[in-house]
Amino acid sequence: MESSVVHHLGQLKELLPKASDASLPLVEAHVLPTLLPCEKKRRGDTRLLAIPSYLAESKPQPASLLKRKSSRKHRVYYVCTMRGCGWSGTGRKRHAQSRRACAAVPCSFVLDEGEPLKQQVHAFLSRCTPAQMELGLPPDGELAVPKRRADGTLDDKVLYVAVPQGAEAGSHVRIRVGVHAWELMQVPAHLRPGDVMELTRKKPSEEEEEGSDDEA
Repeated sequence: MESSVVHHLGQLKELLPKASDASLPLVEAHVLPTLLPCEKKRRGDTRLLAIPSYLAESKPQPASLLKRKSSRKHRVYYVCTMRGCGWSGTGRKRHAQSRRACAAVPCSFVLDEGEPLKQQVHAFLSRCTPAQMELGLPPDGELAVPKRRADGTLDDKVLYVAVPQGAEAGSHVRIRVGVHAWELMQVPAHLRPGDVMELTRKKPSEEEEEGSDDEA
């Protein structure tokens, strides 16, 4: 097995030799903040054995903090598209508390952190057809809304959307069921564009559940 020699990269400074060691070259190595231990390999190649010292001294971030940062990339916002409601906010429960007379379930969409909030809400509502606004359904291509049970809780396994514009009976359409999830569904023979279409699905994945969390 080939033996390896560990070297350290540093700043070398030449010193004047003593009289007794006039024939020996002397150098002084000053350790740098980014000291890197390397292993010398064949043909002069080197392989790093460790990260820079200033990185090694930094504390790792907690998993909870990393999760919060990841969730910020897909912040979900809620808008009620029912005509005359005008509610928008960060959680469906808040809609139920402030709009008790509204029977619709607020639609959800992913915010673009670089755009003004009011502008995004207006753009979302402007894409709704008159039929979608009468029923409180999302615009074409947006997340389907869950069913509201008799006790007021939501059933994520039963979703509602309007038949997309241009779709025909018997054709297949892609329904968005999560932030990164779609399902293919066939339009029933008795439905036309704008009619309510129901989709029953299996239990949502963990990623979808995280992307659709409701604030109290």
